[in-house]
Amino acid sequence: MYRPAAVLAVIRCLLLCACVLGGTAPAAADPLPLQDLSPTQALGLHAGQLREGSAPLTLEQASAERAAGRFAASTAAMLSFGIRSAPVWIHLAFANASAAPLPRRLLIENSWQDRIDVYFVGPDGTTTPLHLGDTRPQAERPVPGRHFAVDHRFAPGVTDLYLRVEAADPIVLPIYLTTPEAHAERRQAHGYRYGFLYGYLLALMGYNLLLFLGLRDRRHLAYAAFIALFVATNLAYTGHGYAYLWPDSPTVQRWVIPILMVLYATAGLVFARHFLDTPKAFPRTHRALAAATAGFLAALAAACLLFADQAAAILVAFVAVILFSLAMPALGIMAVRGRHRYSRYFLFATVASTVGTAVTTLSVLGLIPFSAFGFQAVEIGMVIDATLLALALGSRFRAIQAERQSAERLAARDPLTDLYNRRSFLELARPLWSGTRRHGHELSLIMVDIDHFKTINDTYGHAAGDDAIIAVARVLTDSVRAEDIVARWGGEEFLVLLPETPLDAAVALAERLRAGIADARIAMGGQDVRLTASLGVAASGDKESLDRLITEADHFLYQSKHSGRNQVSAEILAAAA
Repeated sequence: MYRPAAVLAVIRCLLLCACVLGGTAPAAADPLPLQDLSPTQALGLHAGQLREGSAPLTLEQASAERAAGRFAASTAAMLSFGIRSAPVWIHLAFANASAAPLPRRLLIENSWQDRIDVYFVGPDGTTTPLHLGDTRPQAERPVPGRHFAVDHRFAPGVTDLYLRVEAADPIVLPIYLTTPEAHAERRQAHGYRYGFLYGYLLALMGYNLLLFLGLRDRRHLAYAAFIALFVATNLAYTGHGYAYLWPDSPTVQRWVIPILMVLYATAGLVFARHFLDTPKAFPRTHRALAAATAGFLAALAAACLLFADQAAAILVAFVAVILFSLAMPALGIMAVRGRHRYSRYFLFATVASTVGTAVTTLSVLGLIPFSAFGFQAVEIGMVIDATLLALALGSRFRAIQAERQSAERLAARDPLTDLYNRRSFLELARPLWSGTRRHGHELSLIMVDIDHFKTINDTYGHAAGDDAIIAVARVLTDSVRAEDIVARWGGEEFLVLLPETPLDAAVALAERLRAGIADARIAMGGQDVRLTASLGVAASGDKESLDRLITEADHFLYQSKHSGRNQVSAEILAAAA
Protein backbone atom coordinates (compact mmCIF):
# COMPACT_ATOMS: atom_id res chain seq x y z
CA MET A 1 0.00 0.00 0.00
CA TYR A 2 1.32 3.50 -0.96
CA ARG A 3 2.06 5.72 2.04
CA PRO A 4 2.91 9.40 1.20
CA ALA A 5 4.43 10.12 4.60
CA ALA A 6 6.72 7.11 4.36
CA VAL A 7 7.84 8.10 0.86
CA LEU A 8 8.64 11.64 2.04
CA ALA A 9 10.63 10.29 4.99
CA VAL A 10 12.64 8.02 2.69
CA ILE A 11 13.38 10.95 0.34
CA ARG A 12 14.64 13.08 3.20
CA CYS A 13 16.80 10.23 4.51
CA LEU A 14 18.36 9.62 1.08
CA LEU A 15 19.14 13.36 0.71
CA LEU A 16 20.83 13.41 4.13
CA CYS A 17 22.86 10.27 3.35
CA ALA A 18 23.99 11.73 0.02
CA CYS A 19 25.21 14.85 1.77
CA VAL A 20 27.07 12.84 4.41
CA LEU A 21 28.69 10.49 1.87
CA GLY A 22 29.65 13.42 -0.29
CA GLY A 23 31.37 15.10 2.62
CA THR A 24 29.26 18.33 2.45
CA ALA A 25 26.53 19.87 4.54
CA PRO A 26 23.09 20.36 3.04
CA ALA A 27 23.06 23.43 0.82
CA ALA A 28 19.54 24.40 1.78
CA ALA A 29 16.69 23.45 4.01
CA ASP A 30 14.73 20.22 3.59
CA PRO A 31 12.32 20.03 0.64
CA LEU A 32 9.09 21.87 1.32
CA PRO A 33 6.02 19.62 1.38
CA LEU A 34 3.67 20.95 -1.29
CA GLN A 35 0.55 19.86 0.58
CA ASP A 36 1.45 21.93 3.64
CA LEU A 37 2.52 25.18 1.94
CA SER A 38 0.35 28.24 2.48
CA PRO A 39 -0.22 30.29 -0.71
CA THR A 40 0.50 33.44 1.30
CA GLN A 41 3.83 32.21 2.72
CA ALA A 42 6.91 33.91 1.30
CA LEU A 43 9.54 31.23 0.73
CA GLY A 44 12.78 33.15 1.12
CA LEU A 45 13.76 31.55 4.43
CA HIS A 46 13.73 28.14 2.75
CA ALA A 47 15.91 29.20 -0.19
CA GLY A 48 19.57 28.87 -0.94
CA GLN A 49 21.24 31.71 -2.81
CA LEU A 50 24.41 32.33 -4.79
CA ARG A 51 25.75 35.43 -6.50
CA GLU A 52 27.46 34.87 -9.82
CA GLY A 53 31.07 35.83 -10.27
CA SER A 54 32.57 37.41 -13.35
CA ALA A 55 31.13 34.79 -15.72
CA PRO A 56 27.51 33.62 -16.06
CA LEU A 57 26.72 30.13 -14.79
CA THR A 58 24.75 27.48 -16.58
CA LEU A 59 22.13 25.41 -14.77
CA GLU A 60 24.57 22.49 -14.55
CA GLN A 61 27.25 24.72 -13.06
CA ALA A 62 24.81 26.24 -10.57
CA SER A 63 23.66 22.76 -9.57
CA ALA A 64 27.27 21.73 -9.05
CA GLU A 65 27.90 24.84 -6.92
CA ARG A 66 24.93 23.89 -4.78
CA ALA A 67 26.13 20.31 -4.45
CA ALA A 68 29.47 21.70 -3.32
CA GLY A 69 27.70 23.63 -0.55
CA ARG A 70 28.34 27.09 -1.98
CA PHE A 71 24.70 28.20 -1.88
CA ALA A 72 24.15 30.27 1.28
CA ALA A 73 21.02 29.92 3.35
CA SER A 74 18.74 32.95 3.25
CA THR A 75 17.88 34.88 6.39
CA ALA A 76 14.84 36.75 5.03
CA ALA A 77 11.38 35.66 3.95
CA MET A 78 11.53 38.09 1.03
CA LEU A 79 14.84 38.09 -0.78
CA SER A 80 16.48 41.42 -1.60
CA PHE A 81 19.93 41.95 -3.10
CA GLY A 82 19.95 45.73 -3.66
CA ILE A 83 20.87 47.85 -6.62
CA ARG A 84 23.71 47.02 -9.05
CA SER A 85 23.81 43.47 -7.76
CA ALA A 86 25.47 40.68 -9.69
CA PRO A 87 23.03 38.09 -11.10
CA VAL A 88 21.82 35.71 -8.41
CA TRP A 89 20.81 32.06 -8.34
CA ILE A 90 18.04 30.91 -6.02
CA HIS A 91 17.28 27.28 -5.16
CA LEU A 92 14.18 25.79 -3.57
CA ALA A 93 13.18 22.15 -3.27
CA PHE A 94 9.57 20.92 -3.16
CA ALA A 95 8.35 17.47 -2.21
CA ASN A 96 5.15 15.99 -3.59
CA ALA A 97 4.27 13.11 -1.30
CA SER A 98 1.16 12.15 -3.26
CA ALA A 99 0.94 9.63 -6.06
CA ALA A 100 -0.34 12.17 -8.61
CA PRO A 101 1.14 15.38 -10.01
CA LEU A 102 0.12 18.54 -8.15
CA PRO A 103 -0.51 21.76 -10.14
CA ARG A 104 0.93 24.87 -8.55
CA ARG A 105 1.76 28.43 -9.61
CA LEU A 106 5.14 29.96 -8.90
CA LEU A 107 4.64 33.66 -8.20
CA ILE A 108 7.44 36.23 -8.02
CA GLU A 109 5.58 39.28 -6.74
CA ASN A 110 7.76 41.84 -8.45
CA SER A 111 7.37 43.77 -11.69
CA TRP A 112 10.77 45.15 -12.67
CA GLN A 113 13.32 42.34 -12.95
CA ASP A 114 15.04 42.35 -16.36
CA ARG A 115 15.52 38.63 -16.75
CA ILE A 116 14.36 35.63 -14.75
CA ASP A 117 15.34 32.15 -15.92
CA VAL A 118 13.21 29.46 -14.28
CA TYR A 119 14.27 25.80 -14.19
CA PHE A 120 12.12 23.03 -12.74
CA VAL A 121 14.27 19.89 -12.30
CA GLY A 122 11.92 16.95 -11.78
CA PRO A 123 12.49 13.77 -9.73
CA ASP A 124 13.58 11.98 -12.89
CA GLY A 125 16.06 14.73 -13.80
CA THR A 126 13.87 16.24 -16.52
CA THR A 127 14.40 20.00 -16.76
CA THR A 128 11.62 22.45 -17.68
CA PRO A 129 13.13 25.84 -18.53
CA LEU A 130 11.10 29.06 -18.72
CA HIS A 131 12.26 32.61 -19.33
CA LEU A 132 10.60 35.71 -17.87
CA GLY A 133 11.47 39.35 -17.33
CA ASP A 134 10.32 42.83 -18.23
CA THR A 135 12.68 42.89 -21.21
CA ARG A 136 10.08 40.66 -22.87
CA PRO A 137 6.64 41.90 -23.98
CA GLN A 138 3.64 40.93 -21.91
CA ALA A 139 2.37 38.65 -24.68
CA GLU A 140 5.26 36.25 -24.01
CA ARG A 141 4.40 35.77 -20.35
CA PRO A 142 2.92 32.36 -19.55
CA VAL A 143 0.63 33.96 -16.95
CA PRO A 144 -0.50 37.50 -17.91
CA GLY A 145 -0.29 40.15 -15.20
CA ARG A 146 1.91 42.71 -13.57
CA HIS A 147 3.99 40.14 -11.64
CA PHE A 148 6.01 37.18 -12.88
CA ALA A 149 4.25 33.83 -12.60
CA VAL A 150 4.48 30.34 -14.15
CA ASP A 151 2.39 27.23 -13.73
CA HIS A 152 3.97 23.83 -13.15
CA ARG A 153 2.75 20.31 -12.43
CA PHE A 154 4.95 18.86 -9.70
CA ALA A 155 5.52 15.15 -10.20
CA PRO A 156 5.58 12.82 -7.18
CA GLY A 157 8.89 13.11 -5.40
CA VAL A 158 11.26 16.05 -5.03
CA THR A 159 11.44 18.82 -7.62
CA ASP A 160 14.29 21.31 -7.51
CA LEU A 161 13.54 24.90 -8.55
CA TYR A 162 16.39 27.10 -9.75
CA LEU A 163 15.98 30.77 -10.53
CA ARG A 164 18.60 32.96 -12.17
CA VAL A 165 17.73 36.66 -11.80
CA GLU A 166 19.50 39.54 -13.50
CA ALA A 167 18.49 43.22 -13.36
CA ALA A 168 19.87 46.73 -13.56
CA ASP A 169 17.17 47.60 -11.03
CA PRO A 170 17.35 46.43 -7.41
CA ILE A 171 16.84 42.67 -7.30
CA VAL A 172 13.88 41.94 -5.03
CA LEU A 173 12.27 38.49 -4.95
CA PRO A 174 9.10 37.87 -2.92
CA ILE A 175 8.56 34.21 -3.94
CA TYR A 176 5.31 32.31 -3.36
CA LEU A 177 4.03 28.92 -4.40
CA THR A 178 0.30 29.23 -4.79
CA THR A 179 -2.61 28.07 -6.93
CA PRO A 180 -4.37 29.89 -9.76
CA GLU A 181 -7.42 30.33 -7.54
CA ALA A 182 -5.46 31.73 -4.60
CA HIS A 183 -3.48 33.94 -6.97
CA ALA A 184 -6.73 35.33 -8.42
CA GLU A 185 -7.97 36.15 -4.91
CA ARG A 186 -4.65 37.85 -4.11
CA ARG A 187 -4.83 39.91 -7.31
CA GLN A 188 -8.40 40.90 -6.47
CA ALA A 189 -7.38 42.07 -2.98
CA HIS A 190 -4.52 44.08 -4.49
CA GLY A 191 -6.95 45.50 -7.04
CA TYR A 192 -9.24 46.80 -4.30
CA ARG A 193 -6.30 48.38 -2.49
CA TYR A 194 -4.88 50.07 -5.55
CA GLY A 195 -8.35 51.05 -6.70
CA PHE A 196 -8.82 52.96 -3.46
CA LEU A 197 -5.33 54.47 -3.65
CA TYR A 198 -5.61 55.66 -7.25
CA GLY A 199 -9.23 56.70 -6.91
CA TYR A 200 -8.52 58.79 -3.83
CA LEU A 201 -5.43 60.45 -5.29
CA LEU A 202 -7.02 61.09 -8.70
CA ALA A 203 -10.06 62.62 -7.01
CA LEU A 204 -7.75 65.03 -5.15
CA MET A 205 -5.92 65.75 -8.38
CA GLY A 206 -9.14 66.46 -10.31
CA TYR A 207 -10.50 68.66 -7.54
CA ASN A 208 -7.35 70.77 -7.51
CA LEU A 209 -7.34 71.04 -11.30
CA LEU A 210 -10.86 72.42 -11.10
CA LEU A 211 -9.75 74.87 -8.42
CA PHE A 212 -6.86 75.95 -10.62
CA LEU A 213 -9.18 76.50 -13.59
CA GLY A 214 -11.49 78.55 -11.39
CA LEU A 215 -8.92 80.47 -9.35
CA ARG A 216 -5.85 80.43 -11.60
CA ASP A 217 -3.80 79.72 -8.49
CA ARG A 218 -0.65 77.84 -9.50
CA ARG A 219 -0.44 76.12 -6.14
CA HIS A 220 -3.39 73.93 -7.11
CA LEU A 221 -1.88 73.13 -10.51
CA ALA A 222 1.49 72.24 -8.93
CA TYR A 223 -0.26 70.03 -6.37
CA ALA A 224 -2.27 68.26 -9.09
CA ALA A 225 0.94 67.65 -11.07
CA PHE A 226 2.67 66.32 -7.93
CA ILE A 227 -0.13 63.79 -7.35
CA ALA A 228 -0.32 62.86 -11.03
CA LEU A 229 3.39 62.08 -11.17
CA PHE A 230 3.24 60.01 -7.99
CA VAL A 231 0.38 57.97 -9.46
CA ALA A 232 2.30 57.57 -12.74
CA THR A 233 5.44 56.49 -10.88
CA ASN A 234 3.46 54.04 -8.77
CA LEU A 235 1.77 52.62 -11.88
CA ALA A 236 5.21 52.07 -13.39
CA TYR A 237 7.02 50.36 -10.51
CA THR A 238 4.04 48.24 -9.40
CA GLY A 239 3.72 46.84 -12.92
CA HIS A 240 0.26 48.24 -13.69
CA GLY A 241 1.70 50.34 -16.48
CA TYR A 242 3.47 47.43 -18.23
CA ALA A 243 0.49 45.16 -17.75
CA TYR A 244 -2.18 47.55 -19.05
CA LEU A 245 -0.72 50.70 -20.62
CA TRP A 246 2.41 49.73 -22.62
CA PRO A 247 2.36 45.88 -22.62
CA ASP A 248 4.16 45.55 -25.98
CA SER A 249 6.96 48.03 -25.32
CA PRO A 250 9.89 46.70 -23.26
CA THR A 251 11.82 49.84 -24.22
CA VAL A 252 9.30 52.04 -22.42
CA GLN A 253 9.41 49.71 -19.44
CA ARG A 254 13.19 49.92 -19.38
CA TRP A 255 13.31 53.69 -18.92
CA VAL A 256 9.95 54.78 -17.54
CA ILE A 257 10.59 54.04 -13.86
CA PRO A 258 13.78 56.13 -13.37
CA ILE A 259 12.38 58.95 -15.53
CA LEU A 260 9.15 59.14 -13.56
CA MET A 261 10.97 58.92 -10.23
CA VAL A 262 13.04 62.01 -11.06
CA LEU A 263 10.01 63.87 -12.44
CA TYR A 264 8.04 63.02 -9.29
CA ALA A 265 10.80 64.45 -7.09
CA THR A 266 10.96 67.53 -9.32
CA ALA A 267 7.18 68.02 -9.13
CA GLY A 268 7.34 67.87 -5.34
CA LEU A 269 9.94 70.65 -5.23
CA VAL A 270 7.90 72.73 -7.71
CA PHE A 271 4.87 72.38 -5.43
CA ALA A 272 6.98 73.41 -2.42
CA ARG A 273 8.19 76.42 -4.41
CA HIS A 274 4.62 77.61 -5.03
CA PHE A 275 3.15 76.59 -1.67
CA LEU A 276 5.90 78.08 0.49
CA ASP A 277 7.01 80.79 -1.98
CA THR A 278 10.60 79.62 -1.57
CA PRO A 279 12.16 82.23 -3.94
CA LYS A 280 11.15 84.96 -1.47
CA ALA A 281 11.10 83.03 1.81
CA PHE A 282 14.34 81.03 1.37
CA PRO A 283 16.18 82.43 -1.69
CA ARG A 284 19.49 80.63 -1.11
CA THR A 285 17.86 77.29 -0.42
CA HIS A 286 15.61 77.79 -3.44
CA ARG A 287 18.58 78.42 -5.72
CA ALA A 288 20.43 75.38 -4.34
CA LEU A 289 17.41 73.11 -4.87
CA ALA A 290 16.82 74.52 -8.35
CA ALA A 291 20.46 73.81 -9.24
CA ALA A 292 20.27 70.29 -7.79
CA THR A 293 17.07 69.58 -9.70
CA ALA A 294 18.62 70.80 -12.95
CA GLY A 295 21.64 68.62 -12.24
CA PHE A 296 19.56 65.49 -11.70
CA LEU A 297 17.54 66.13 -14.84
CA ALA A 298 20.76 66.62 -16.83
CA ALA A 299 22.31 63.46 -15.34
CA LEU A 300 19.17 61.48 -16.13
CA ALA A 301 19.10 62.78 -19.70
CA ALA A 302 22.76 61.85 -20.14
CA ALA A 303 22.22 58.34 -18.75
CA CYS A 304 19.17 57.75 -20.94
CA LEU A 305 20.02 59.55 -24.18
CA LEU A 306 23.81 59.77 -24.40
CA PHE A 307 24.97 56.54 -22.78
CA ALA A 308 21.79 54.40 -22.74
CA ASP A 309 22.92 53.20 -19.31
CA GLN A 310 19.87 51.91 -17.45
CA ALA A 311 21.79 51.16 -14.26
CA ALA A 312 23.13 54.73 -14.13
CA ALA A 313 19.65 56.15 -14.75
CA ILE A 314 18.25 54.07 -11.88
CA LEU A 315 21.04 55.18 -9.56
CA VAL A 316 20.36 58.83 -10.44
CA ALA A 317 16.66 58.27 -9.79
CA PHE A 318 17.15 56.73 -6.35
CA VAL A 319 19.59 59.45 -5.28
CA ALA A 320 17.16 62.12 -6.50
CA VAL A 321 14.25 60.60 -4.57
CA ILE A 322 16.33 60.25 -1.39
CA LEU A 323 17.51 63.87 -1.53
CA PHE A 324 13.98 65.05 -2.36
CA SER A 325 12.67 63.15 0.66
CA LEU A 326 15.19 64.94 2.86
CA ALA A 327 14.68 68.38 1.29
CA MET A 328 10.91 68.50 1.73
CA PRO A 329 10.78 68.19 5.55
CA ALA A 330 13.80 70.52 5.77
CA LEU A 331 11.76 73.12 3.88
CA GLY A 332 8.87 72.42 6.24
CA ILE A 333 11.04 73.07 9.30
CA MET A 334 12.33 76.30 7.76
CA ALA A 335 8.76 77.38 7.00
CA VAL A 336 7.65 76.66 10.59
CA ARG A 337 10.54 78.73 11.91
CA GLY A 338 9.62 81.47 9.44
CA ARG A 339 5.98 81.36 10.69
CA HIS A 340 4.51 80.50 7.30
CA ARG A 341 0.75 80.36 7.67
CA TYR A 342 0.33 76.70 6.59
CA SER A 343 3.81 75.42 7.40
CA ARG A 344 2.67 72.88 10.01
CA TYR A 345 0.42 71.17 7.48
CA PHE A 346 3.33 71.07 5.06
CA LEU A 347 5.81 69.76 7.65
CA PHE A 348 3.56 66.96 8.94
CA ALA A 349 2.64 65.98 5.38
CA THR A 350 6.22 65.83 4.16
CA VAL A 351 7.42 63.95 7.23
CA ALA A 352 4.79 61.26 6.53
CA SER A 353 5.80 61.14 2.88
CA THR A 354 9.50 61.13 3.72
CA VAL A 355 9.20 58.28 6.19
CA GLY A 356 7.14 56.24 3.70
CA THR A 357 9.50 56.98 0.80
CA ALA A 358 12.57 56.25 2.93
CA VAL A 359 11.21 52.92 4.16
CA THR A 360 10.27 51.80 0.64
CA THR A 361 13.54 53.04 -0.89
CA LEU A 362 15.74 51.42 1.75
CA SER A 363 13.68 48.24 1.53
CA VAL A 364 13.97 48.04 -2.26
CA LEU A 365 17.68 48.87 -2.13
CA GLY A 366 18.22 46.02 0.32
CA LEU A 367 19.49 48.29 3.09
CA ILE A 368 16.71 47.12 5.41
CA PRO A 369 14.80 43.80 5.25
CA PHE A 370 12.28 43.79 2.41
CA SER A 371 8.63 43.28 3.36
CA ALA A 372 5.20 43.88 1.88
CA PHE A 373 4.62 46.69 4.36
CA GLY A 374 7.98 48.26 3.55
CA PHE A 375 7.21 48.12 -0.17
CA GLN A 376 3.83 49.80 0.40
CA ALA A 377 5.09 52.37 2.93
CA VAL A 378 5.53 55.02 0.23
CA GLU A 379 1.86 54.62 -0.72
CA ILE A 380 0.71 54.97 2.89
CA GLY A 381 2.95 58.00 3.35
CA MET A 382 1.67 59.56 0.13
CA VAL A 383 -1.98 59.15 1.17
CA ILE A 384 -1.21 60.93 4.46
CA ASP A 385 0.87 63.54 2.61
CA ALA A 386 -1.83 64.17 0.00
CA THR A 387 -4.56 64.38 2.63
CA LEU A 388 -2.71 66.89 4.82
CA LEU A 389 -1.66 69.02 1.84
CA ALA A 390 -5.23 68.93 0.54
CA LEU A 391 -6.40 70.15 3.96
CA ALA A 392 -3.77 72.90 3.82
CA LEU A 393 -4.86 73.97 0.35
CA GLY A 394 -8.48 73.75 1.45
CA SER A 395 -7.80 75.96 4.46
CA ARG A 396 -5.97 78.38 2.25
CA PHE A 397 -8.83 78.36 -0.25
CA ARG A 398 -11.37 79.04 2.49
CA ALA A 399 -9.19 81.84 3.84
CA ILE A 400 -8.94 83.38 0.38
CA GLN A 401 -12.70 83.09 -0.06
CA ALA A 402 -13.32 84.68 3.32
CA GLU A 403 -10.90 87.50 2.53
CA ARG A 404 -12.53 87.99 -0.85
CA GLN A 405 -16.00 88.04 0.66
CA SER A 406 -14.80 90.47 3.30
CA ALA A 407 -13.30 92.68 0.61
CA GLU A 408 -16.47 92.48 -1.45
CA ARG A 409 -18.53 93.35 1.61
CA LEU A 410 -16.29 96.28 2.43
CA ALA A 411 -16.56 97.45 -1.16
CA ALA A 412 -20.35 97.12 -1.09
CA ARG A 413 -21.05 98.44 2.42
CA ASP A 414 -20.69 101.69 4.23
CA PRO A 415 -18.05 101.05 6.92
CA LEU A 416 -19.79 103.20 9.55
CA THR A 417 -23.35 101.82 9.34
CA ASP A 418 -22.85 98.54 7.42
CA LEU A 419 -25.60 99.70 5.06
CA TYR A 420 -25.21 99.44 1.31
CA ASN A 421 -23.19 102.28 -0.15
CA ARG A 422 -24.19 104.34 -3.20
CA ARG A 423 -22.52 102.05 -5.74
CA SER A 424 -23.97 98.80 -4.41
CA PHE A 425 -27.40 100.42 -4.00
CA LEU A 426 -27.46 101.28 -7.69
CA GLU A 427 -26.24 97.77 -8.62
CA LEU A 428 -29.13 96.25 -6.64
CA ALA A 429 -31.77 98.83 -7.54
CA ARG A 430 -31.38 98.85 -11.33
CA PRO A 431 -32.47 95.20 -11.86
CA LEU A 432 -35.46 95.84 -9.56
CA TRP A 433 -36.35 98.94 -11.53
CA SER A 434 -36.13 97.03 -14.84
CA GLY A 435 -38.36 94.25 -13.48
CA THR A 436 -40.84 96.79 -12.17
CA ARG A 437 -41.11 98.54 -15.54
CA ARG A 438 -41.29 95.25 -17.48
CA HIS A 439 -44.05 93.68 -15.37
CA GLY A 440 -45.99 96.83 -14.48
CA HIS A 441 -45.41 96.52 -10.74
CA GLU A 442 -45.19 99.37 -8.24
CA LEU A 443 -42.02 100.53 -6.56
CA SER A 444 -41.42 103.40 -4.13
CA LEU A 445 -38.42 105.22 -2.75
CA ILE A 446 -37.89 107.09 0.52
CA MET A 447 -35.06 109.60 0.92
CA VAL A 448 -34.07 110.48 4.52
CA ASP A 449 -31.90 113.37 5.72
CA ILE A 450 -30.95 114.07 9.34
CA ASP A 451 -32.02 117.58 10.39
CA HIS A 452 -29.41 120.08 11.61
CA PHE A 453 -26.60 117.56 11.13
CA LYS A 454 -23.95 120.27 10.68
CA THR A 455 -24.97 121.78 13.99
CA ILE A 456 -24.51 118.41 15.70
CA ASN A 457 -21.01 118.10 14.27
CA ASP A 458 -20.06 121.67 15.12
CA THR A 459 -21.50 121.52 18.63
CA TYR A 460 -20.67 118.04 19.82
CA GLY A 461 -17.95 116.89 17.41
CA HIS A 462 -17.72 114.42 14.57
CA ALA A 463 -17.92 111.40 16.88
CA ALA A 464 -21.37 112.56 17.95
CA GLY A 465 -22.27 113.02 14.28
CA ASP A 466 -21.23 109.41 13.63
CA ASP A 467 -23.41 108.27 16.54
CA ALA A 468 -26.35 110.13 15.02
CA ILE A 469 -25.85 108.48 11.63
CA ILE A 470 -25.60 105.04 13.28
CA ALA A 471 -28.77 105.64 15.31
CA VAL A 472 -30.77 106.63 12.22
CA ALA A 473 -29.41 103.66 10.28
CA ARG A 474 -30.56 101.36 13.10
CA VAL A 475 -34.10 102.80 13.02
CA LEU A 476 -34.27 102.29 9.24
CA THR A 477 -33.03 98.69 9.24
CA ASP A 478 -35.26 97.74 12.18
CA SER A 479 -38.37 99.10 10.46
CA VAL A 480 -38.21 97.71 6.91
CA ARG A 481 -38.81 94.31 5.31
CA ALA A 482 -36.09 91.85 4.34
CA GLU A 483 -36.62 92.54 0.63
CA ASP A 484 -36.34 96.32 1.04
CA ILE A 485 -32.96 97.95 0.31
CA VAL A 486 -31.53 100.47 2.75
CA ALA A 487 -28.45 102.46 1.77
CA ARG A 488 -26.39 105.36 2.98
CA TRP A 489 -26.55 107.70 0.04
CA GLY A 490 -23.89 110.04 1.33
CA GLY A 491 -23.17 112.15 4.41
CA GLU A 492 -26.34 112.23 6.48
CA GLU A 493 -28.64 111.07 3.64
CA PHE A 494 -30.22 107.61 3.31
CA LEU A 495 -32.33 105.81 0.72
CA VAL A 496 -34.97 103.12 1.31
CA LEU A 497 -36.12 101.27 -1.83
CA LEU A 498 -39.45 99.48 -1.45
CA PRO A 499 -40.27 96.85 -4.11
CA GLU A 500 -43.94 95.99 -4.72
CA THR A 501 -45.00 99.02 -2.67
CA PRO A 502 -47.50 101.72 -3.76
CA LEU A 503 -47.00 105.36 -2.85
CA ASP A 504 -49.54 105.47 -0.01
CA ALA A 505 -47.94 102.49 1.77
CA ALA A 506 -44.52 104.09 1.32
CA VAL A 507 -45.76 107.35 2.84
CA ALA A 508 -47.16 105.44 5.83
CA LEU A 509 -43.81 103.74 6.34
CA ALA A 510 -42.01 107.07 6.02
CA GLU A 511 -44.17 108.48 8.82
CA ARG A 512 -43.22 105.54 11.04
CA LEU A 513 -39.57 106.09 10.22
CA ARG A 514 -39.86 109.79 11.04
CA ALA A 515 -41.50 109.00 14.37
CA GLY A 516 -38.92 106.30 15.17
CA ILE A 517 -36.07 108.74 14.53
CA ALA A 518 -37.77 111.41 16.62
CA ASP A 519 -38.04 108.96 19.52
CA ALA A 520 -34.32 108.18 19.40
CA ARG A 521 -32.05 109.80 21.95
CA ILE A 522 -28.27 110.09 21.74
CA ALA A 523 -25.88 110.94 24.56
CA MET A 524 -23.96 114.05 23.48
CA GLY A 525 -21.92 116.26 25.73
CA GLY A 526 -23.33 114.72 28.88
CA GLN A 527 -26.97 115.05 27.83
CA ASP A 528 -29.52 113.14 25.74
CA VAL A 529 -30.06 114.88 22.42
CA ARG A 530 -33.20 114.33 20.32
CA LEU A 531 -32.82 113.67 16.59
CA THR A 532 -35.23 114.49 13.79
CA ALA A 533 -35.17 113.84 10.08
CA SER A 534 -36.88 115.09 6.93
CA LEU A 535 -38.16 112.56 4.39
CA GLY A 536 -39.20 112.64 0.75
CA VAL A 537 -41.20 109.86 -0.92
CA ALA A 538 -41.66 109.09 -4.62
CA ALA A 539 -43.22 106.20 -6.56
CA SER A 540 -42.25 104.71 -9.91
CA GLY A 541 -45.46 105.66 -11.65
CA ASP A 542 -44.72 106.90 -15.18
CA LYS A 543 -41.10 107.82 -14.51
CA GLU A 544 -38.72 106.89 -17.26
CA SER A 545 -35.69 105.96 -15.14
CA LEU A 546 -34.39 105.14 -11.69
CA ASP A 547 -32.42 108.39 -11.70
CA ARG A 548 -35.67 110.28 -12.25
CA LEU A 549 -37.24 108.49 -9.26
CA ILE A 550 -34.28 109.43 -7.04
CA THR A 551 -34.46 113.05 -8.25
CA GLU A 552 -38.13 113.27 -7.37
CA ALA A 553 -37.61 111.79 -3.89
CA ASP A 554 -34.81 114.33 -3.38
CA HIS A 555 -37.21 117.12 -4.50
CA PHE A 556 -39.80 116.14 -1.88
CA LEU A 557 -37.05 115.80 0.76
CA TYR A 558 -36.07 119.43 0.24
CA GLN A 559 -39.73 120.35 0.34
CA SER A 560 -39.83 118.82 3.85
CA LYS A 561 -36.72 120.80 4.78
CA HIS A 562 -38.18 124.07 3.56
CA SER A 563 -41.48 123.36 5.31
CA GLY A 564 -39.92 123.19 8.75
CA ARG A 565 -38.15 119.77 8.88
CA ASN A 566 -39.16 116.66 10.85
CA GLN A 567 -41.84 115.82 8.31
CA VAL A 568 -42.66 113.69 5.27
CA SER A 569 -43.39 115.10 1.81
CA ALA A 570 -44.73 113.24 -1.22
CA GLU A 571 -46.79 113.87 -4.32
CA ILE A 572 -49.86 112.35 -2.73
CA LEU A 573 -49.59 114.72 0.23
CA ALA A 574 -49.05 117.72 -2.01
CA ALA A 575 -52.20 116.83 -3.96
CA ALA A 576 -54.19 116.47 -0.73
CA ALA A 577 -53.00 119.87 0.45
